Amino acid sequence: MIEELQAIFRELLDRDDLELDEQTVPAELPGWDSFAHVNSLFAIEERFGVQFSTREFGQIRTVGDLAELLRQKGVAA
Repeated sequence: MIEELQAIFRELLDRDDLELDEQTVPAELPGWDSFAHVNSLFAIEERFGVQFSTREFGQIRTVGDLAELLRQKGVAA
């Protein structure tokens, strides 16, 4: 799951060298801003066929949180 998320983040941030792990805090990534945050969640929703509620959207702090939320929504790792 982390590899798929990493591919999405690499494309959105135009950073082929970007490495993510479960403790990565997206807000600390170079080039990250609120626009990147919203675009990444839309891209992830589209890629995995899920939707995030406003509450879920606000609870995502790390890449691990995002991966766990996707697992809870039935997305296989």
